Amino acid sequence: MVADVAAGPALRVQLLGPVRCWSGDDELDLGTARQKAVFAVLALSPGQVVPVSRIVRAVWTDAPPQNGVNVVQKYVAGLRRVLEPGRPARSPGRVITFSDAGYRLAVDSGAVDAMVVERRVLAAEEALRGGQPAWALAESAAVLDAWQGEPLSGLPGERFAASRARLVDVRTRALETWAAGQVALGRPEVALAELGGLVTAQPLRERSWELLILALHRGGRRAEALDAYRDFRRRWVEQTGLEPSPALRALQQQVLTDGVPAAPPPPPVAPPPPVAPPPPVAARRRGPAARAAVIALRLLISLVPLVTLGIGTWLVVGMFALARRNVRLGLASAGYLAPTVVAVLLAGSDHPSDAAAEVATAILLGFAFGGTLHVAALAFRLVIRPAAGTALPR
Repeated sequence: MVADVAAGPALRVQLLGPVRCWSGDDELDLGTARQKAVFAVLALSPGQVVPVSRIVRAVWTDAPPQNGVNVVQKYVAGLRRVLEPGRPARSPGRVITFSDAGYRLAVDSGAVDAMVVERRVLAAEEALRGGQPAWALAESAAVLDAWQGEPLSGLPGERFAASRARLVDVRTRALETWAAGQVALGRPEVALAELGGLVTAQPLRERSWELLILALHRGGRRAEALDAYRDFRRRWVEQTGLEPSPALRALQQQVLTDGVPAAPPPPPVAPPPPVAPPPPVAARRRGPAARAAVIALRLLISLVPLVTLGIGTWLVVGMFALARRNVRLGLASAGYLAPTVVAVLLAGSDHPSDAAAEVATAILLGFAFGGTLHVAALAFRLVIRPAAGTALPR
């Protein structure tokens, strides 16, 4: 989908191969090589503002032009004519927007194939760790089908090379997850057809060797599995001076004793910027005693405003604001604090008037009962919603 665009067909962007773009079913002509490179820089950060200086450094790697800002502006104008053919002259762009900070391609990350596959690989790896090999296999196979060749092909320069290497690593992780799914489902020979190519291409990638050794052993080729371990160990020691990881050494021992090794889980990978959540893997549930203890704790917290006659309301709301890093709750805490100070000062004066005493009492009682309801709502939102798998708003 295209963000901030009221009408028109949705855009789809391909970076996993030659850089291409479609509006609905129609492919768009992105123009010259450098104009296409400007588009690729923006598409690598969909929905985010990209400084003009970063665009210039990415597109002109050797000798950026002195008027690089003006040249980028010219290419953006060309892209806007392609992406928004019906846009009135001199009107601001809605697909490529501009601010003092730079340019922004106003598309959702779900419209860019490279962003989609990164999310799906993370989901497939999580499914594999969660004991769902069939789902992991299907998801990783879909990722592999999305590839249309070398990512960002034809775009030179260090910045595109770095993005290309990252995307190639994503494909390798997808292939490893696919192979692990095949092994877990009893098809090691199918996995071996791809794993041999992986260890040849990246002879020091331990995860690929783990899966190769496991697939060989599960396929009844124990001697070859041990040979594969020795081959990897020799390469690894020569290059690093270290022994293989404990996990790989444990796998070798299981093969030596002719046990049935468990499939090694994929290593955890930090997720990319904001994504739509994948289909959830079954989560662990708290035991009844733990749930009861947590609910009791939240009940006690909820009673703080009542027990302190409203004086402690600002403090509890402030604690929730810090825990959630929520500005609105921080403002609410300040809103409780100021009247509380006034009420305490009024009530604590040597000879408060009847009117002052009534105002102080009204404030504190209001905060005692109203604050209790507010804090209870916050406390039980934090307890109950995560258990149901619902993200909390920040």
